[in-house]
Amino acid sequence: MELSKTVRNQLQQFDGRIVDLFGDSDGNARVGKMDTKQCNRRHERYAVPVAAWIEFYGDANSRGTISRDISSEGARFSSIRPTLVGEPVIVRMQLGRAKPVMECKGRVVWSKYMPNRLHEYGVRFVDLTEEEQSGLLGFLTGHIQSPAYAAV
Repeated sequence: MELSKTVRNQLQQFDGRIVDLFGDSDGNARVGKMDTKQCNRRHERYAVPVAAWIEFYGDANSRGTISRDISSEGARFSSIRPTLVGEPVIVRMQLGRAKPVMECKGRVVWSKYMPNRLHEYGVRFVDLTEEEQSGLLGFLTGHIQSPAYAAV
């Protein structure tokens, strides 16, 4: 699948740094595994900030965001734009500076309005291959085991 001109321009400007777009992050302190027993999840979730561009069905532009948590099956994002359960999306994730963008189709599986006027929502990835899921999982586990985060 070929990336749109807008997305290619966004990626050319991306320098690999994760920026807190919403002003409510506690930085790298959240990097790590999450307790999946408390939320009845089938797949291990990781509190790893991943730069992503979400394209909602019917929108002309993609929207830049940062994952709140992520697994090999889906992710939690935030947006000013209201989201609807069942809404189809295209997710493009940047898994490191030198890596190609991972693109997949997704579907909004839950949505919640937050007091800060953002909408938090969960996206289930629907067409990642086993190889792509494995690569994503490798990135997430390698990221939390990185020496840069050892002191956090």
